[in-house]
Amino acid sequence: MEFKYGKPCRDRKVMIAKILLISLEIISLTFAFVMQYLSKKKMGVMRYLVFKNRVYKETFLNNYWIKVYIVCLIMGVIICAMLLVYMSKVKNNKIRLVLIYLIIINSVAIYFIIKIDSIKLLAYPYFLITIFIVSIIEFIRLIYYITQTNL
Repeated sequence: MEFKYGKPCRDRKVMIAKILLISLEIISLTFAFVMQYLSKKKMGVMRYLVFKNRVYKETFLNNYWIKVYIVCLIMGVIICAMLLVYMSKVKNNKIRLVLIYLIIINSVAIYFIIKIDSIKLLAYPYFLITIFIVSIIEFIRLIYYITQTNL
């Protein structure tokens, strides 16, 4: 199967996996934005999000876990920056693009966790979950590209 732009994808499983991962990213981002939009339009959604924010603040959004998330994200930025410097001599632009994308995602996530509160943004837990889903997918993509490249 060939695409109009780019190289043909010989392995259908890899192509299907890429499409599924991109679809998961888009669906999760869309879900978070729709929840935030509906929280301003529908009172029931707002009540649900306020309730869920209280539940999540007691479980995975308490101060301890927020610090753990920030440390993990900072380590991700440092690892990606080190890999970007190391991979600067490699001719594969896909790896560098994914690394830059990961640095941006993790930096936005750090800013998001530190500066934005669940009072300002009712869909805050869903945005955090979405950011982590996208980061994990991009790390999977990075690992795939690195294993395909002869270093």
